[in-house]
Amino acid sequence: MKVVGTDPTEAPWHKHRLKILAAATLALLAWLAYYLEYLPISRSFTPADAALTRITDDEAVRLEGVASGDLGSFRSVTARRVRVTLPATAVMSSPELSAFQAKAARERDAVGITCGDEAAVLDARPAENENATVQLALDSASPRKAQASALLIGKPDPNQYKNGIVVRADQAKMTVSVAMNRNDANPRMGTMTLCRSGRAATLGRAEFELAPGQPLVVEFLDPQGSADLAPAVFDMQGRIPVTAISGGRYEEDVPFERERIACGTSKDGTKLWARFMPDVGLSDCSPKSLFVTGIDIANGKLSVAKRPAYFRSFDDKKDSAHYVSRTLSNPILQQLLIGGLISGMLIPWALRQFRGERNLRATGSGGRRRKKASRTSR
Repeated sequence: MKVVGTDPTEAPWHKHRLKILAAATLALLAWLAYYLEYLPISRSFTPADAALTRITDDEAVRLEGVASGDLGSFRSVTARRVRVTLPATAVMSSPELSAFQAKAARERDAVGITCGDEAAVLDARPAENENATVQLALDSASPRKAQASALLIGKPDPNQYKNGIVVRADQAKMTVSVAMNRNDANPRMGTMTLCRSGRAATLGRAEFELAPGQPLVVEFLDPQGSADLAPAVFDMQGRIPVTAISGGRYEEDVPFERERIACGTSKDGTKLWARFMPDVGLSDCSPKSLFVTGIDIANGKLSVAKRPAYFRSFDDKKDSAHYVSRTLSNPILQQLLIGGLISGMLIPWALRQFRGERNLRATGSGGRRRKKASRTSR
């Protein structure tokens, strides 16, 4: 007697097709539930989202999609010290190299100003009624690339720098202008020294150009060099339009690890259906849709205008659609969906397929054993 379903010539996938279908159905339901639960939904950026913009010793903020132009300037408060450290490969555009070298030679012979062969360092010590400013601007090769530029703002290594902030532009060159300014018409009394390639000279202004990816470190110190509450502010050049704001871990010479993101979009309440899994990426953001309105150096955070955005790794209750949990919170739908459809039909059907396959194998093995025993008894 032939046992149904035990044909050795039958394809494996065909023999187990019901079990495969059952597993695939359960997997599809699990994926659909996860997708509908965590589908990103846009909402407005509010002051409560300040955690995204925190700048600490190991966390940085990255502004995505910053266009070319002036960003603003760091400014010391009266009679404080500002030290700016640039990479040794930074290009000095002002003063000209020959003029700087000649002045450094004169001042070395006259007052003995010397320095080591390290990175370029500008040390500004404003006097009363003076301040030092560090002006920043981005310069990209084309407007299209300018929209894709990113500006990272973080904290440098505290073992090497005191009360400092690091700024790095990606996909764009950054122009850095450092100047001594006086608040009245009297002659300037403070000093600013530039140390570069083993030579040093006093200057009133200097300008450098950094290649994409080169960092700039600005320290705000008191005149003796300590970092005891040395005040400083960042004067923004109006609002900075950005495509997205990312927050995450930052270490020197290590790629930025994006852990949180606010991705600008057109309006509140829109759903992000495009991806296979519910997630938010830079490709989902609208250009120049968010606006940074302030940079708080003392507290290490940004101020952002109230604009709609998708959020990732922030507040799941507000940032996802939660269709499944909301549906299950309704007792009538909960009974219909879980009790009627899933528990009453789908799960029992799937279990029957697995049990049926196991029983079929057992029946086939028993039949073969009985047939073998019959031959032996003869």
